[in-house]
Amino acid sequence: MAIPEILRNNSLLGGLLDFFIPPLCLGCSCYYDGDDGICADCRDSIIYTKRPVCLQCRESLPGGKINCPVCGPDSLILLALGEYDSPLSDLIIQMKFKGIKRLANEFAVQVVKRLGPEIQCFKADCLVPIPLQVSRERKRGYNQAELFAAKLSELLEIPVNDSILVRKGRRSPQAKLELSRREANIKNVFEAVIDDEDCEDGLKLILVDDVVTSGATVREAAKCLKSAGHEVVAIISISHKV
Repeated sequence: MAIPEILRNNSLLGGLLDFFIPPLCLGCSCYYDGDDGICADCRDSIIYTKRPVCLQCRESLPGGKINCPVCGPDSLILLALGEYDSPLSDLIIQMKFKGIKRLANEFAVQVVKRLGPEIQCFKADCLVPIPLQVSRERKRGYNQAELFAAKLSELLEIPVNDSILVRKGRRSPQAKLELSRREANIKNVFEAVIDDEDCEDGLKLILVDDVVTSGATVREAAKCLKSAGHEVVAIISISHKV
């Protein structure tokens, strides 16, 4: 029997529920002795990303590199926890659509554990979560990219700037479109907010999102921020699909 997350989050009631109805793994729905939502078998089954990836040529980068040696300084570098495949894809769905927000913290812990030194090499000023469409965030009650970025910020000691990039208008969800249509669908959907307190030379930013597939969304966000004088040095995501 599935127990609503809001009940588990109540310290007293959650403790009683855990005693009488032990928690299930959020990946495979098996009972397990743990409080992070992911059993050992599911954790071991994730196809982890070992190195940053260039979104232009899709090649892995050598250790310590902050630019793709093939694509040069204009490349967009992606640091992702793992490939968008089961069980990681199932866990992300739980986080996005089932209200299991605590998974965002666990994903951030694992990203920093595995890719923390590479992320710090970019010397970013801020983390910028990709904003959700307003109506979609209102319906869901949260933006999963903001939750993920908040925990990353705590662990990496890099501040979050969630006001520098806004989303305008209504568009079809990217995940429901064929790859060939995603770039056109996301075109001009973002707007950079100019702040007089930002440094004159602009900020070095890392975009944060939950899933990167075609890269159309993060490319459009990077282009928008670049037009405002900033530099997107990297992207962090929970998963990618190339």
